[in-house]
Amino acid sequence: MFFDEFQNFLKINPSIIHDLQKFWDRYEEEKRFFVILSGSYIGMMRKVFLLRKSPLYGRADLYINLKPLRPSRKRCAIKTILNTPTPLVLVVKWTGGITGICSQSSLFH
Repeated sequence: MFFDEFQNFLKINPSIIHDLQKFWDRYEEEKRFFVILSGSYIGMMRKVFLLRKSPLYGRADLYINLKPLRPSRKRCAIKTILNTPTPLVLVVKWTGGITGICSQSSLFH
């Protein structure tokens, strides 16, 4: 399961943390699943996993703190994606939409 912008789930249903805790505790031994939670609100993500009182404290196997992509890396990635059969919708989503592509048009030169 992959939850992007996990902090938005918390706004809609704060009990999702407890639901995930129950799921995690029930199926963790079977090792038949992966749960990936990502979010742009770093403080919330830390609160969910690193505070001792949080229901998900100590359950994460790996934490990755991603840094923003440098423009040169974006240029390389976009050129690679455009030269493969990747659906354009993925490129548009990844770059921030049509506006994002237009504002980064120098990446294609």
